Amino acid sequence: MARKLFLLCLACVFMLLSPTIASASTTPPERLYDRQYSALFDSKKFWISSSTIGQFNKEDGFDLGFENGTLWLKYWYTSDQYRYPDWSFQITFVELMELYDDGDHVLDASDVILSSVNLTGDFYTLSPPIESFGIRNGSKHELTAYHYSGKFQLTFKMTTEPDNYTSLVDLPLRSQDGHLMQMPTEVVVIPSFLGFGGNETNRSIALIMNTSASGGYSVLYQQHLGYRELNVTNGTEGGYFRWSTTALGLTPHGVVDTWDPSNLTLMYPADDPLDHGLVMGVNSIAPLSGLAETPDYLTDAKAYGVGIFVAIVIIAVAIIATIIWRKRALEMEQEVIER
Repeated sequence: MARKLFLLCLACVFMLLSPTIASASTTPPERLYDRQYSALFDSKKFWISSSTIGQFNKEDGFDLGFENGTLWLKYWYTSDQYRYPDWSFQITFVELMELYDDGDHVLDASDVILSSVNLTGDFYTLSPPIESFGIRNGSKHELTAYHYSGKFQLTFKMTTEPDNYTSLVDLPLRSQDGHLMQMPTEVVVIPSFLGFGGNETNRSIALIMNTSASGGYSVLYQQHLGYRELNVTNGTEGGYFRWSTTALGLTPHGVVDTWDPSNLTLMYPADDPLDHGLVMGVNSIAPLSGLAETPDYLTDAKAYGVGIFVAIVIIAVAIIATIIWRKRALEMEQEVIER
């Protein structure tokens, strides 16, 4: 019995010591940028909310959603999150046109419009939810919004951890070791155009979008190698909407953009099918603020020392209790013998 009690005490020591040491350990480098999502989803809209896990000096969060043809992004910084956003940014898909272009690759009065599809309104159905949040594959989530016309759809790809993204579509993502890297603060948006194939040389597709930002910020148009960008705040905590300069049909096609302070038009040669790579995201202030320093009372050395001290005390108490228990048992045995 004494031996069993002693082993039980050792087991308790291990159970107490393990979480003490674990609480002092730092987040593994490969998990630093993980962000968990909460989500709402139905057949007409989706909304996700994400915030830092707490490993950085600063905390922030963002909300992103889609409804009735509008993709919106809101950003919260530090302790005021989930009251009023520091800024918000939205892209509304307004109209999809098929046309004969006059050769300048710009939508203007000299072009001949062949057909037009209204993209704003209750015209979308999202793919059925699986596990309450789209098509789930580990840390990855995927949703597709189908337009009733059958000519347009939007596929949204999200991740809760940095992901080596593989796609035939050219995407304006970070490149690392020859791989496209999607961060948890980024949502890949792939518009697909269907039923626009044609052999005419000047036949084109125009995707017309409206943009806006709040919080006193402007939307800035920027050119980069291989992609273009609309940037909000133009700062470290800014948001962005990026698109690749090439789209994929039967062959890769160049994408020509036209921008004014509130409207963005993307022009493509007509092809069927045709997919284009877009990304919407934020530059999180949390990673830029640096890793949070471990509080002095939670350093590895101190936590380990406290754990060892607690373990020694428990073992000592266990030994004393065992000796007392054993002595009492011997006394009881002696009393029985004397009787």
